[in-house]
Amino acid sequence: QEIENIKEQIKQQGGQAPEDLDFEKEGRTRVTLALLIRKIIEDNDIKIDDSRVDAMLKRVASSYGDPTIIMQYYQNNPELMQNFRSAVLEEQVIEFVAEKGNIAETEMTFEELAKSPITPEDEE
Repeated sequence: QEIENIKEQIKQQGGQAPEDLDFEKEGRTRVTLALLIRKIIEDNDIKIDDSRVDAMLKRVASSYGDPTIIMQYYQNNPELMQNFRSAVLEEQVIEFVAEKGNIAETEMTFEELAKSPITPEDEE
């Protein structure tokens, strides 16, 4: 299912998938990430902050001519509101992990980063 979602997203953006794109690997990565996020939410009882959802909606709506109409449109469309809620919840998970985790900054070039795998020693 996730593979089809990836293909559909590419198509909606008016593009074609690169020849070397591994849909199965990309799909597995997305599913794994979603499961990990869900586990973090459940294990740490993270609840969505509705005020942040409202703030995100206002921020998006303010970029249009009549923000009130845009806000009403989103608020009357449960699927669109779920997208906002998901985005806010993911932000909350990222903040939670960043607060709890050990973060070490290392300077390197993009090429070095792309070539270096993350190993257990890096996570200590």
